Amino acid sequence: MTVARRAALAAGVAPPEAAPTEAEERTLTKDDWKPTMKAVDDLGVQVELVGLLQGAIASGFLVRCHEKTTAAELARTTGLQRGVVDDVCDALRSMGVLTALEDGQLMISDLYAPLLDRGLDQRALDRLAAAGARASMFRSLFDAVPPSYWSIDSASRVALAANATGDPETEFGREGLVASVRADADWNDTFTRGGRFLDLGCGVAGAIVSFLHFYPRLTAVGIDIAEDVLDVARARAHALGVADRATFLIADAATYRDAEPFDVVFWPQTFYPESSRADALATVFTNLRPGGLLVTVNVPPRSSRPHADDPAGAGAALDPLLRKLWGIQERSLEALRAELEHAGFISISAARATPPALPLVKARRP
Repeated sequence: MTVARRAALAAGVAPPEAAPTEAEERTLTKDDWKPTMKAVDDLGVQVELVGLLQGAIASGFLVRCHEKTTAAELARTTGLQRGVVDDVCDALRSMGVLTALEDGQLMISDLYAPLLDRGLDQRALDRLAAAGARASMFRSLFDAVPPSYWSIDSASRVALAANATGDPETEFGREGLVASVRADADWNDTFTRGGRFLDLGCGVAGAIVSFLHFYPRLTAVGIDIAEDVLDVARARAHALGVADRATFLIADAATYRDAEPFDVVFWPQTFYPESSRADALATVFTNLRPGGLLVTVNVPPRSSRPHADDPAGAGAALDPLLRKLWGIQERSLEALRAELEHAGFISISAARATPPALPLVKARRP
């Protein structure tokens, strides 16, 4: 039955009978639905397994698999029913999270063992939570009014902000965020001396809090226009004992001006829609001291469309799709360089990525 005929019947209107279309004839005469539903079921299972992995990480279940263990021992230490533990372990084995050893023993696999080290488990939880928020946005993009960062609920907004940075309360998060600073002698020296740092869209402030943790003379200001993410930023600063050197403000990047200049300003340009960029760069320029450093992230546009038969093709399209929903255009390094030059910056250079951080672009105010 065609979409138009279904709509007419749902409205109580009897449409005139029409000869079956070629597509309808094919549906009536073949079992095409079986592979279709198999593909849909496979996708559904992946979503369910994500939930299982999130629970296994957050509950400490995986930590109990750091050393050799058994389902019986896991049931005893977790308080879960033995049958439940058996099924959980079977599912985690199918995912490659657990490895079956001799005599019915189990252990976390080599692939997932890093989750138990340096706080990588929290990074994984942040990524999976953001995936849920992104999935909700993609589901709603077909609505009459597409979703925006401001139309989603607060928990989803915080999840997206947390995924955009690292967790400064974990070793993995702190070290990853400070790696780019340490790799740049000038930037590292400025922070070591005790400069002033401005984050022009700090979100949950993973970078600010990590920088303050490693550089005891540094002071920082983070601005954002989302109060809920700034609440998380303030809590993180208090947790690491750096709140006395951090200031978090509700402010618009287009108009923010500070009484004192900054030595370094970070501009997260991949989150800025086209209409906001010129004003944001003017804010960076005005708030930097002469010779001060602008730092931003470089995310090169895709060189080509993903191939339909590429298993990773669908995933490669999702980040650009999300940016389009937010009115953010993909931008080449050459285009970004021209934009910075037009705003008055000089000495523009691109640095290689310092994993897990993205590649950075630096420029200076004359």
